[in-house]
Amino acid sequence: MSSNGTRQVVVGATGEIGIEVVPDPVPGAGKALVRLLVAGICGSDVHAAHGRHPWVPRPYHPGHELVGVVEQAGSGVGIIPGTRVTVEPILACGACKWCRGGDYNLCRTMSFFGCTTPDGGMADRFVIPADRLIRLPGALGDLDAALVEPLSTPVHAVRLAGGDLTGRSVAILGAGTIGLLVLAVTKQANAARIAVCEPLPAKRDLALRWARTLCSTRVTLVWSTPSGPTSAKAPMSSSTASQSSRPWTRRSGWRSTVARSSWSACRAPR
Repeated sequence: MSSNGTRQVVVGATGEIGIEVVPDPVPGAGKALVRLLVAGICGSDVHAAHGRHPWVPRPYHPGHELVGVVEQAGSGVGIIPGTRVTVEPILACGACKWCRGGDYNLCRTMSFFGCTTPDGGMADRFVIPADRLIRLPGALGDLDAALVEPLSTPVHAVRLAGGDLTGRSVAILGAGTIGLLVLAVTKQANAARIAVCEPLPAKRDLALRWARTLCSTRVTLVWSTPSGPTSAKAPMSSSTASQSSRPWTRRSGWRSTVARSSWSACRAPR
């Protein structure tokens, strides 16, 4: 560890973003010290920095989409130093009725690491309960591993929509980071037809490129113009990624789920 302390990112009370140096953290019982490798920048971080997040007050210390290496384990921790990990950021009490029933994401006193906790993961090193660490396979690169936490949102949304989407049609509203990950997951779930609604041309173009790469499913891009809804098409390797003139409408019997955020990533400085 550095004799000069640990650098961590702080979002100030008026939205200024800086770096502060704090004493090196030490893991207590049941906790682990993790050295940061990669941190994702979540849409929640952007909203919070601009003072527009309802549950993340400023000032705060960001960082919850993380990849790192365990450097030290507190007493009672079985994870071995040197293990590469990612983080599940929900910190639940474990005692309320929701936690006891397995729904710890609904914990009455839940905090969220890197949003509502005193420290976050955008730091040289951070301490977190060891049961919030997930070991990563060696074949998964650091940048890909940083997407595990945001990818969990689309995976959960598709599970809520039924899991196996074979033969079903899916509409995705928005082609930001989470929307693109939903596109990947719905393809994996064997959806027969996917419509992506996105008003921004750059995001539509990226969604089309993803569709050509990922999908043998028919994919339609839909957006609005002054004259009304529009869509368009482009060829794919084995089927169609499309933008055509027939907008989709929601029919009775459709099931809706919500998944939203945005994402970018930065590597920790050496």
